[in-house]
Amino acid sequence: MPDAPILTSRQNQVLQLLGEGASTEQIAAMLHVSKETVRNHIRHILRALGAHSRLEAVALALSVLEGDATMRERLLAPFRTLLSRARAAGIRDSKRDRRSRR
Repeated sequence: MPDAPILTSRQNQVLQLLGEGASTEQIAAMLHVSKETVRNHIRHILRALGAHSRLEAVALALSVLEGDATMRERLLAPFRTLLSRARAAGIRDSKRDRRSRR
């Protein structure tokens, strides 16, 4: 496996907060920086990881952290919560639904 890209400590903080489901505004407030600064950090994270979206960056980070179960669970928890809320509300994955109707 190739070496993981080197991110600054601040970029790691931003990536972790993204993984926890925080928005740009929330990250800015938590880190006491402007929204534009957070956007710049995210842009640099995406470039360093070769990712095209925030979600892809978090997924790549999770794949690197495969051996660290505690951090992996911490990053996945918000997504599991969203998924369970969506299911409880009857919201389905429209892409999956379209495939099953064929």
